[in-house]
This record gives sequence, structure tokens and C-alpha cells, in this order.
Amino acid sequence: MGAGAPGIQPIRELASLTNNQVTTMKFQATVLLLACPLLVWAQNGSFTVNGKLNGVSAPAKAYLRYGAGPAMKMDSSQIQNGAFSFKGTVDKPMPATVLIDRVGTGFSNRRPISAETIYLEPGTITIASPDSLDNAVLSGTPLNTDYQKLRVAVDKKDGPTLERLPESDPAAADR
Repeated sequence: MGAGAPGIQPIRELASLTNNQVTTMKFQATVLLLACPLLVWAQNGSFTVNGKLNGVSAPAKAYLRYGAGPAMKMDSSQIQNGAFSFKGTVDKPMPATVLIDRVGTGFSNRRPISAETIYLEPGTITIASPDSLDNAVLSGTPLNTDYQKLRVAVDKKDGPTLERLPESDPAAADR
């Protein structure tokens, strides 16, 4: 091969680096590698909840309650043409409650407020219903999709229920 062969020049340039330059490059590479998980973590905690309840409109309000103890959070969203939305971040997946106040005046012991459990996790969570939370279908993220499948299985009259699953019946395990 001649002196101008491709691939030879970069090798010569690397060989001519000083120890100080090599140390600087190693430090920069290490900082970059250590920062990558932080970037992934910052992006992964974001959630969006999009709801659509046909037939429900202003002055109705939707509420999202999540967290525990002093970290309990409550957010609200005006329902317009059946649609509402929440955005936020969570450190880890957690259960939350969506509440619907059809009157839009807040909570009261004198009238019922619809409630549905969802799981907050990174991604977009969808709640869709032809009329109310009672008939809502959850989708969009793995936990909520699985939770919806569980709800359907438990709600089926002739389907398996938690009490009838073999794992919950010690006698069934012996068969």
C-alpha cells in the first residue's frame, strides 16, 4: 500500500496524540456515558392522560389524584366536548384515580362522583367511553392495557374471576 492509502492517516493522527489529549478524550467520553442515564430518566417519567367521555361537557370537570401521604397530588381539567387531558411526571409507575364531576362544582357527599383507577407510567394513557367512566376502556401504555384486560376478564359473568383462578385455590394446586 502507498502512503496515501485510506485508513492509514487517521491511525497516524491517533498515534501522534499526547498523553494529555488522550486523558481529556477519556474524561469527555466518561462524562458523556455517565450523563446518558440521566437523559433517559428525565424523558421516561412523563405521562399524558387523554380522556374522551361522549355526552359529558362543560361545566363538568375531571380530576386526577395520585401519590401518597404528603406527596398526594390532585389536578383538574375542564371537560370540553367530552375531552380532558392531564400531563405530569412520576418517578415510578403508580396507581391513580380519575374522578368525574358532571356538575363542575367540586366534591360533595350528597351526590355521587364517578371514579376509575388507572396506572400512571411514562407514555400516553387513553380513557375512552361512549358515556361515563363506568364503561371506559383504558389503553395506551402496557400497565393500563393489561389492567383493562383484567377488568374485562373479571367483569365477564361466565369468565374467570380472581376467586376461581387455580393459583388462589390451594386444593386446585394438588389436582
